[in-house]
Amino acid sequence: MKKIPKIVALSRQEVETSTAHIPCIIISVRSPGTRRAIVGSNDPKDVLFLEFNDIDKDGRIWTLHGSQVRDDVVQFNESMAKEVLDFVNKYKDEVELIICN
Repeated sequence: MKKIPKIVALSRQEVETSTAHIPCIIISVRSPGTRRAIVGSNDPKDVLFLEFNDIDKDGRIWTLHGSQVRDDVVQFNESMAKEVLDFVNKYKDEVELIICN
């Protein structure tokens, strides 16, 4: 039976200072207008970078300028969800760790 990879969620600071000594992949999410996270010394097999705004439990969309509705809001969508699933399925039998930030 195949072993299921461990999944950890790390902040940007944590992923940028982390070191994984096992085969891993990284799913890195950032807000529009911010820089990509540096993946530290993890030497991942691959990194999936996604960019979208945060939406809180009350449906408010958060931008770098606070909570407001703007024309440039990017929401997590079905296409991005498919990217995540395809990415994980591609590597799930090759890695021991999935790092999400």
